[in-house]
Amino acid sequence: MDAVTIEIDLLGSFDVRVDGARAPIPASRKTRALLAFLSVSERPVSRSKLCQLFWELPDDPRGALRWSLSRLRKAFLPYDVMAADRERVSLKKAAIHVDCLDLYRGVPQDAPQQVLEEAAALGRGAFLADLYLPDCPEFEAWRAGTAVAIEVARVDVLRRLIERTSDRPPDALRYARELKTLRPYDGDVDRTIDALSSRDVVISLDGPVVAGAPPKASLRRSAPPQLRQVTVLEAEFLGAMHLIDGPDFLGADFEISPTRQALVAAIERYGGNVVALRHDGLVASFGWPVATEDAADRAVRAALSAIDDTRAHMFGGASVITMALATGVALVAEPREGAPATLAGPTPSRAKSLLAHAPPGDVSCDGATRALVRCGAGFE
Repeated sequence: MDAVTIEIDLLGSFDVRVDGARAPIPASRKTRALLAFLSVSERPVSRSKLCQLFWELPDDPRGALRWSLSRLRKAFLPYDVMAADRERVSLKKAAIHVDCLDLYRGVPQDAPQQVLEEAAALGRGAFLADLYLPDCPEFEAWRAGTAVAIEVARVDVLRRLIERTSDRPPDALRYARELKTLRPYDGDVDRTIDALSSRDVVISLDGPVVAGAPPKASLRRSAPPQLRQVTVLEAEFLGAMHLIDGPDFLGADFEISPTRQALVAAIERYGGNVVALRHDGLVASFGWPVATEDAADRAVRAALSAIDDTRAHMFGGASVITMALATGVALVAEPREGAPATLAGPTPSRAKSLLAHAPPGDVSCDGATRALVRCGAGFE
């Protein structure tokens, strides 16, 4: 049989192609997630590990795993790409190309220019952005961690390309703009774009190369909304609205203000970003706008620290601050003139739902957050 090329795309929309034609992969989200996990794994994975990731709840997790593996074998027939015995499962990587592996493994510092350019061109979207399994917290922890690692690697590749093409302003400016979409609040990136834009040659997003022209307004446009892996913190001051709705609004807000300020300080101390500030609470994100590998860990530490820090400032002398944390995919966009920052999607909604049922003065976490923090170094 002639050699076949199997392409598996995990960046942005999940897709599988065999010799350029879309493969009949089962619609089951867990089966697709299983294929994604195996395609990234460097070595064979034990069946018990796969059951733990995807099928902890069924009465027969190994039977559920066998069903998914049989569907994958059928999808790839007549090509022999799966290796499995009674204990372990793997994919035969020789005939498979996975789009994110170069970024996932890390691009060597001495990599040639062409390798860096190919790695930078992989930025079609976040890792497995359309494959979310809310009932599989350990898989979600792996997915979130892998997404952050890949984004960090892509940022590193773009920075190296900017440095290597500094003598070619049009090319360097193009890479700087791509980096801006990943690091929208990084002042160094803004200064790099300004410096490159002031050179003799400027590339315009809206037209051809223009010599000696000032940067066009299009260079200053905000990045479009994108899917990112984040940990969302929802906080509420229980009883605050009762005070604010009373006759002394200004006095009530003045009374609540120290608690609000202490909470914001705790969030920012651990690298969080306040997205929305309300009279009776706030919404914050960790992992956006700046991606970090330990976003969930930082969020939990910030929440616990905030409980202690705000206790002394609490109006009425009682600890009535309640928080909820959720980790996963969110639609995000940086603030722009006339519009606030955007943080929407299933993860913010899940944090809001958790908050509605959280005990007063407590911090509630979803399964993905608990799994990430449990694996986080140094967390007790």
